Amino acid sequence: MADEAPSIVLLGQPLDPVIEWHLSTSERAAEAIWNLCILVGAVLVVIVSAQVFTRYLLGFVPLWGGELARYLGIWLALMLMGALVRVDRHLQVEIVFRRFSRRARRYIRSIQLGLIVVLGWLLVEWGLVYALRSGTGQMSPSLGIEMFWVYLVLPFSGLLLMYFASAKLIEINYDPETLDRDYQARFRFDEDLEGGDSVAETDVSVPAETDAGTEDETDAGRFGETGDGPEPTDRQEGHTSGSQESSDGE
Repeated sequence: MADEAPSIVLLGQPLDPVIEWHLSTSERAAEAIWNLCILVGAVLVVIVSAQVFTRYLLGFVPLWGGELARYLGIWLALMLMGALVRVDRHLQVEIVFRRFSRRARRYIRSIQLGLIVVLGWLLVEWGLVYALRSGTGQMSPSLGIEMFWVYLVLPFSGLLLMYFASAKLIEINYDPETLDRDYQARFRFDEDLEGGDSVAETDVSVPAETDAGTEDETDAGRFGETGDGPEPTDRQEGHTSGSQESSDGE
């Protein structure tokens, strides 16, 4: 955390170690889910590629392949939803948002994350009801598994969304500089973020004055030792001597 992060005390006990432990744990959890989703995505690519191979080369398509790919795609998208909130990697339009001050951005972002927590709670509540009512006793046509396990991704992803959004909400209020670090991590370049400005500055050093001696030496090196002008080349010398001989002959 940043050095200026405030110290939070509850009942005479500092909460900083607890908060930092919670934030680091949520970061590791988001990374673990990200790695798991990479594995699921690889399996999904293999299944879809096998479907294409068998369709056009072998003349048949396994019925379970399309169904399994569909379910894996649903689980992949919904699990990544919360993990991307934690690392702030969702698609965002920030043209206007970046113009606000850091305090205003923190307030706006806190409201967003609060609404995301509410959305996660709705997913948990209604997703569990839907999984119990519609999934229990219903079997998938090709895989033969109970649809409850497929629909269980709704409350599970809601829990992840609540957990990661609440962790992000704590982080941006505990350490407001997180807003700027997240922005820099997304776009990978340094900016002047003071006051919400997003204009990149380049350090270009311009000398205040030019040394006369140095300038003379530069001119001497460019035009020859005397500095009177450029030295004549061999072709120019030949042309000059030829002109003089022509004048003498006349």
